Amino acid sequence: MKKLTFLFFICIVSGFLNASEPSVFEAGDLDSASPYGLTEDEKKIYQNKQEIQNLKKEISLLKNEVSVLKDAVEGLRSVITSYSDTIGELKSKYASFDVNASSQQRGQIEERLKALEENDKKIEQTLKELAKLIASSNTSSKSKNALSTTPKKLSLKELYKEALKAYRRHDYDKAEALFLDLVAKNYRPAICNFYLGEINYYRRNYKEAVVFYKKSIQLYDQASYIPTLLLHTGISFKKIGDNENAEKIFNALIGNYPNSKEAKIAKKYL
Repeated sequence: MKKLTFLFFICIVSGFLNASEPSVFEAGDLDSASPYGLTEDEKKIYQNKQEIQNLKKEISLLKNEVSVLKDAVEGLRSVITSYSDTIGELKSKYASFDVNASSQQRGQIEERLKALEENDKKIEQTLKELAKLIASSNTSSKSKNALSTTPKKLSLKELYKEALKAYRRHDYDKAEALFLDLVAKNYRPAICNFYLGEINYYRRNYKEAVVFYKKSIQLYDQASYIPTLLLHTGISFKKIGDNENAEKIFNALIGNYPNSKEAKIAKKYL
C-alpha cells in the first residue's frame, strides 16, 4: 500500500504542477505564522486557532486586571481599618471630655469626626465599585475561557460519535464543524479527514474533497474505507476535468482491490 500512497500523491501533484495560480492541493502549513494556499475548511481551522489564541490573551489580561483590583481593594481596606481605629479613638475622647470643656475643643473634635466618617463612606463606595469590577472581570474571563475550550461534558471520543451521527443523518454543517475540530485536536485525523472529504464530495466541492482524501491516505493507507476514498477521488478528478489522474486512480483501485464493489464501479469509468 505504500506504493499506492506514493502513486496517489504523484497523481495529485502532477496534474496541477504547471497551473498558472497556486494550487488548492498545496495547502499551507496551519502551524505557520502566515499560512498560504489554504482551503476554505483549512481557513476555518486556522481562524479557530487564531480566535482561541486571542481569547487566551484576553483571559490573561483580565486575570491581571482582577489581580490589580484585588490589591487595590486590600489597600483600601487597610485605610478603612486605620480610619475606623482613629474614629473610635476620637469618639472615646469625645465621650470622656469634661462637661466643662470649651465649645471650641468640642467643635474641633466633631469636625474631625465628621470628616473621617465622610472619607470612610467614600472609601466604602469605592470598595463596592471595585467589587463590581472584579465580579464583571471574573464573569468575562470565565465566559471567554468557556469559548476557548471544548465543553468538558464531552470527551474527544464522544465528539467523534456526535460527528458520525450528524454525518449519517446528512447534517453536514454540524458534522463538518465537529470533524474539523477533531482534526485540529489531532484525534483520529486519518478517518476524520476522510469524512471531511466525503462531506465535500457529496456537496460537489470536488477540489476540496480531493484535498482531504489526500491527507487521509497519507496518514493511513490501509483503512477499510480506502476503496471508497479511491473511487470518490477518481470521480472527483473526472468532475474537475482531470481525466488523466482519474484514470490512474481508477486503475490503482482496480489493481489493489479487484474484488471490491468500488472496483466494479471504477471499471465503468474507464
